[in-house]
Amino acid sequence: MEIDEIDEAMANLIIALDNLKSAYPLVSITANEYVDVDNGFVSTQLPTEEEFFKAFLMAESCSKCKYMQKIQMGKEALELAKKNF
Repeated sequence: MEIDEIDEAMANLIIALDNLKSAYPLVSITANEYVDVDNGFVSTQLPTEEEFFKAFLMAESCSKCKYMQKIQMGKEALELAKKNF
């Protein structure tokens, strides 16, 4: 964006926020505060669908591993009990 476009966008934002404040007096946010919040949203990277499913599958895999470990421990405990009786 060029400087003139940025200035125009900021002026439009200020007008929009002033209109919002007129309609809802409890809402009081400056253009700079809005830009700071908006920048936070832009810089916050949401996971892609692929990243989400990868994380889900990894968690699911860990759950299955823990389950399998418990089964193995149970088998070992059963074998140990058979030997001792």
